[in-house]
Amino acid sequence: MVNVKTPKKNKVTGNLGYFKQQKRLAAAFVIPPMLLFTIFVILPLVMGAVLSLTDYNVIKSPTFIGLENFKRALTDPYFYKAMWNTFRYVIYVVPASIIVQLLAAVLVSKNRPFVGFFRLCFYIPSLTSSVALTMIWRQILNNNGLLNNLLAKFSIAGPNWLTSTEWVMLGIALMTVWGTIGPNMLLFTSALQNVPEELYEAARVDGAGTIRTFFSITLPCIGPTTFLITTTGIIAGLQAFETLMLLTEGGPAWSTTTITYYIYTMGMTKLEMGYAIAMAWLLFLVIAIFVAINKRLNHETSDLF
Repeated sequence: MVNVKTPKKNKVTGNLGYFKQQKRLAAAFVIPPMLLFTIFVILPLVMGAVLSLTDYNVIKSPTFIGLENFKRALTDPYFYKAMWNTFRYVIYVVPASIIVQLLAAVLVSKNRPFVGFFRLCFYIPSLTSSVALTMIWRQILNNNGLLNNLLAKFSIAGPNWLTSTEWVMLGIALMTVWGTIGPNMLLFTSALQNVPEELYEAARVDGAGTIRTFFSITLPCIGPTTFLITTTGIIAGLQAFETLMLLTEGGPAWSTTTITYYIYTMGMTKLEMGYAIAMAWLLFLVIAIFVAINKRLNHETSDLF
């Protein structure tokens, strides 16, 4: 009987086969989401860039007009009014939200009595739909609503929160700050709990007080989380639309017409889609500038402390 030896498997060939199998497996996972990303993100961006250079009203075929839509936006007083309202909204909401969310995180980051109850109370508003939240706050901010009745208990005459051009943006900011505590509070809580305890012990040995410890240790250690929350808050503020539309519809007297609401009005109501898309690209540029400024300020603040 003749012994037939089985040829040994080539290690190099075997490794190449294994790597090819892994590449095919990786491609099977990567290609579908990349395809969806291309269809629903890249392609609309390209189409939007093209349509921003046209006179397009959805009904008729687009007509190429070059940069006229961008020139129109830069000379449109309503565009600047909407941008100013947007900046006011961001100025009111973002700093106040960060302060409230950080204070809430400090409150619930330690094991205190009823800490679970407070975490639940802070997080519940974020589980409520924006439509329901807006309807609730419309009743709170009415002239005879809960907030003015509460102020009357202290002999304070409450303003017309929804009909006064001076107070309406502040009223919307109060609702936004209250409704967005939960998710960012959890991020701040996680960041606070990850600050090394050794740093606090060293600060106590050096005689640092609570305030100095907070600014010299806590804030720098949670800097990346603060940057993330600030950036997402700025982006969300510059794109504010749904709440303002449901609560005030841009009024009174254009005082709450943000840039996204103006874009919606020009594109969906007046069907000036090319002009609306051009303003959307300008908003994208503004967002990019604000994010870059925030990144720079966050870096300088970290170096200061």
